[in-house]
Amino acid sequence: MKVNRLIWMLSLLSPLEFCALGGVTNSTIFSFNSTNGATPQAGLVQGTDGSFYGTTHEGGAKRWGTVFRITSGGNLTTLVSFD
Repeated sequence: MKVNRLIWMLSLLSPLEFCALGGVTNSTIFSFNSTNGATPQAGLVQGTDGSFYGTTHEGGAKRWGTVFRITSGGNLTTLVSFD
């Protein structure tokens, strides 16, 4: 019961408040340079392989955005370049 209440209370905090509590450490593992994507959209989704998947709104080989996979070590694989 106490664990559920703690999770509920933490869910009410903004991400910045949660970080201030020491719950999360943010670090940049990759920066887009337009040729591999630009303007990331929404959040990342973690796959069962441990990699993170996401989309960009612009950039990529055809300049209309991408679908990408990135490892926690910062290795990017472009899965789709929209045209």
